[in-house]
Amino acid sequence: MICTTASHSKQSGLFLVAHTSAHKNGGKSLVLLQVNCRSIYNKALEFWNLVDMYNPDIIIGTESWLREEIGNTEIFRTDFTTFRRDRHARGGGVFVLKIILPARSYGLTTNSR
Repeated sequence: MICTTASHSKQSGLFLVAHTSAHKNGGKSLVLLQVNCRSIYNKALEFWNLVDMYNPDIIIGTESWLREEIGNTEIFRTDFTTFRRDRHARGGGVFVLKIILPARSYGLTTNSR
């Protein structure tokens, strides 16, 4: 583990907590951002400001409070692959976002036929 930081943001009575961790692997750092959202729907701008500040490779969000009728494109950017598990009652829900990188970033080639 290279570093761990925590950031707390309170706005309009809403509370958002973020933790980041960077793990060095082969000279590159993998940055993980964990966020307890307590409803991301009404905090999307604040959430993306945190993402832009930490520039994570992977984001884990808890307490998203999202429902099936809220589409990924309403909250999440297209430069991330989104995995969600919504809860069918008040509260709960999680999501994982993974940054989409071109194959060349990993030294891989694509097989186009």
